[in-house]
Amino acid sequence: MFAQSQPDPDMLDWMPRLKTRHGLRIIVGGNEARELIECRIQKFRLNDLVNASISSSFVLIRKLDLDVYRLPLDISQALVAEITYIKNRSQVIDLAEQRGIRSILHTDCHSTRVQLASYGLKEDGGGEHGSC
Repeated sequence: MFAQSQPDPDMLDWMPRLKTRHGLRIIVGGNEARELIECRIQKFRLNDLVNASISSSFVLIRKLDLDVYRLPLDISQALVAEITYIKNRSQVIDLAEQRGIRSILHTDCHSTRVQLASYGLKEDGGGEHGSC
C-alpha cells in the first residue's frame, strides 16, 4: 500500500492556490491504517495543504457511520451549506449527498476543478487555466 500511494501533482499544485484565494478550510478523511495516513501526510506534505486530517484509525469512526460526516463539520465549525465533499468513490458520495452535503466525485484534477468552479470556487477571477 505504501508503494502504491502516488500523489496527484496537479491537485497538489492547484489546491493550495484555490485555498488561499477563497480562504478555504480543507479537511482530509480516510479509512486507511494510521501508518499509511501518516506516511501520506509526510510524503505528500499534506500538512502544508490541509487544516485537519481525520482517519478512522485515529477517531475510530468508519466512513459509512453518520458521525464521519459530522466530525469534519464540528472541527471546521462550518455549516452543511458551506462545505463541499470531494471523494473518488461514488458510494461514499451518494451517502454524503443523502445527508444534504454537496459532493463531487473526483475522477481527475480537471473535472474536479470544473465542478468547484461551478460553485464559484475559481482560482482566479477569469477563465480556467493552470496545470489541470
